Amino acid sequence: MRKFMPKRQNDQEQVLIKQLRTNRPLLVYARRSDPLAKDQRRDRTQSREMQTQDMIVWGQESGWSPKLIHPYFADLGLSGTLRPDQRPDMLRLFEDLDSGKFDGSTIACWQESRPFRDETHIYYNQLIDKMLQHDIVLVVLSPRLYIYDMRDPFDKERLREKFKEAADFIPKHVKGWLLPARERAAWEYGEWAGIGDLQIGYIVDLDEDSPTFKKRIPYAAHVDIVRREIFEAFAEVGGEIGLLNRRIALSPVIFPFFEPHIDRRIVNKFNKWSTCSNGYILQHGNTIRSILTNPVYIGYQSVNGVIRRDRQGNMITSHEAIVDPELFFFAYYRLSKYDLDGTLLEGREVKRYFYRGDQATYGLCKYRIRWSNGPVRTEAHGEYDGDTPVDRPIYILAPETFKLGSKNYMCLPCEEVDAEIVNRLMYHVQELSKEQKETSEYEKQAQVIREGRKKKIKQIEQSLVDIEVKQTKLANALSTVKDDNNPSVDSKQASTQLQDDSNVDPKQVSTRLQELIIEQMRNLERERLLLMKDKQRLEEEAENDIGSLEEELQDLVQDYETFSGRDKCGSYAHP
Repeated sequence: MRKFMPKRQNDQEQVLIKQLRTNRPLLVYARRSDPLAKDQRRDRTQSREMQTQDMIVWGQESGWSPKLIHPYFADLGLSGTLRPDQRPDMLRLFEDLDSGKFDGSTIACWQESRPFRDETHIYYNQLIDKMLQHDIVLVVLSPRLYIYDMRDPFDKERLREKFKEAADFIPKHVKGWLLPARERAAWEYGEWAGIGDLQIGYIVDLDEDSPTFKKRIPYAAHVDIVRREIFEAFAEVGGEIGLLNRRIALSPVIFPFFEPHIDRRIVNKFNKWSTCSNGYILQHGNTIRSILTNPVYIGYQSVNGVIRRDRQGNMITSHEAIVDPELFFFAYYRLSKYDLDGTLLEGREVKRYFYRGDQATYGLCKYRIRWSNGPVRTEAHGEYDGDTPVDRPIYILAPETFKLGSKNYMCLPCEEVDAEIVNRLMYHVQELSKEQKETSEYEKQAQVIREGRKKKIKQIEQSLVDIEVKQTKLANALSTVKDDNNPSVDSKQASTQLQDDSNVDPKQVSTRLQELIIEQMRNLERERLLLMKDKQRLEEEAENDIGSLEEELQDLVQDYETFSGRDKCGSYAHP
């Protein structure tokens, strides 16, 4: 039976009215890839402040009360290519959305690229599904404020495209454009271009009007020290690197701090150097060897391990040399096994190291104790019992310049020292087990670890399911593309997009489509294997999970004596 409506339905009534939901919680998410962002005291960049402080201020000014604003800032310093289970606050966000306590709420971030740069296209689709299921809207502020409502098909597809753009940024823009452009500038024009470290003795000319713009130029205050205290000193000791190291250990080489007018971008390149009140200290043997064998000091620049050359294969001088070539090659051919062309020098053999089945974890206190003249090292002292050598580990009391193999040192048997330490440790363990002081905090932290592990496993399992679904769809698409007699609508549309010219052979388009699908399937399979590996690791951790503090202390007291001395050292001494 027909049923008539009292009036015509207005299409405008079905249009979603998008507005800020200031009466529901606001979840502010921030992420920045630079590892420096993990330290709030050191990371004082505009990007951090815009994503954290400015976002909270915007939320309050837009009508949210402070109680409704929930920050998710723990992912600062982590890459957007990481999975949700590898980012604490993205995992927490997923868990909070699944719990339902934030249904109808708002996620806010500075740009669409902040949540993900997901090249697998799995994890941002998980976020979209959760937003649709729990009626969550996403608000981005840059370049202009936009509200993504997943109930609107246009918004959902637009957000999906934005996430795809963010995922393609690294392979297409960074790896496909920025890095090749930087390498070309270094190779073609001899610019420093930020590839590798900036060597001591040089700075970069940042004067745009200078003919040496973006190239290395000598820094006078350091040049004389490099030449006199390193290269000439190496020649004075007859090319013996051990003697030079000992000489520098007794009389440290100090490079004065940069003058105030030197650009901070250059000064920051030397932040990893050890310093004293007078300047930068040269103290590591590997650094000394690296300086003595670096052709940058005779004007050559290497790009990805290859010295710049012209089209005829001749080496090109990229900047001013600060060391005489004869002095440099005196050091280079005594320390390097290869010439500047990468050819193995005659009579030089590359040492090959093999695993000997011994982790050499001697001593519970290895790397943990010092004495008045320097660090305490350990070594296996071999004594023969008949034809069988017996390792008797010892603590070596030697100064900083001690060389393993030397006989001029004091030593203590590891077993005797460790036994005394273990006895005292067991005494305190027993006392703690009896008194049960401050165990509530221990139990609380252990429970947090267990819950976090469960959340990661749950997220990984969901990702594995989504990858399997995606792989099935790709397999079906691949079989459809191969079927030339009955192509599907999707394959026709894809073929049309790939054809720039209507005269392109359809078979070529079909072959290209197959290659793209197979490549995506390979990426998903690699991701699946990584997920399986991490899931296995987490399950093993759960299986070997710690019990209560009381149980662990009792097991430690009861079972410790059953271990051999070497097992004790190997179990507790981590190099």
